[in-house]
Amino acid sequence: MCQKETIGDLLIVNAQLMHAGTYVCAAQTVVDSASASAKLVVRGPPGPPGGVAVKDVNETAVELRWSRGYDNHSPIGRYIIMGRSPLAGPWKQMRTDPPNIEGNAESARVIGLSPWMDYEFQVIASNILGSGEPSMPSQVARTGQAAPSVAPNGLGGGGGDRHELIITWTPMAREYQNGDGFGYILAFRKKNSPTWMVEKVPHVESTRFVYRNESLSPYCPFEVKIKAYNKKGEGPFSQVALVHSAEEEPTISPEGQRATAPDGLTGLHFAP
Repeated sequence: MCQKETIGDLLIVNAQLMHAGTYVCAAQTVVDSASASAKLVVRGPPGPPGGVAVKDVNETAVELRWSRGYDNHSPIGRYIIMGRSPLAGPWKQMRTDPPNIEGNAESARVIGLSPWMDYEFQVIASNILGSGEPSMPSQVARTGQAAPSVAPNGLGGGGGDRHELIITWTPMAREYQNGDGFGYILAFRKKNSPTWMVEKVPHVESTRFVYRNESLSPYCPFEVKIKAYNKKGEGPFSQVALVHSAEEEPTISPEGQRATAPDGLTGLHFAP
């Protein structure tokens, strides 16, 4: 905005980048005229970089390339890379190689990504006057597949019908599956037994497995562990959890007056 400070002076307040340019002042009388001009340079944070493109995608990293935006009369000092996954929420600053991206750079490696995940990226330039607006988002890129790197959690179980061992767990979230063809591998054995029994559960949404054996004694302790797999391989096993088979169901005596608990103690009493 222009305002007259004193006669012959012109003051521009709240100057913005759009106010840069050449200003002409003209004076005119009935017999003559004169003019003078001055160029106004407004410095500010950089404009947004352009042409952000994703190249050379692997399981945990991508290469990002961009073109320089306007520096707005102050040299660009550095860039930062922002990224997000549609499944993981808001934009956040990404890890890069090199860690500090100099102002003359037009590419960087984004590292520490999750396998088999969709990402989009933005680039932000900054100078001594501040950070500019982010670039337009890149196209969505999906990282490559890899074997699972973590084990499912929430391993437990118990209960069920006579002669059953029920094992339960928490399904793996999408960002930890690392590839398609996903499922679970369960290993379980009677406590202190030398041999593990192994079962595959080929459904990502599965939360339980029921092992049934007529020779299974009531409330028998089992050691259980679980790992995930996909078409690229298997992940690590979880820590071992202790789960008991189902308890013996109480039996009603011929008189219909009492039941016997699994430990032989007198259990529930029923009215005749």
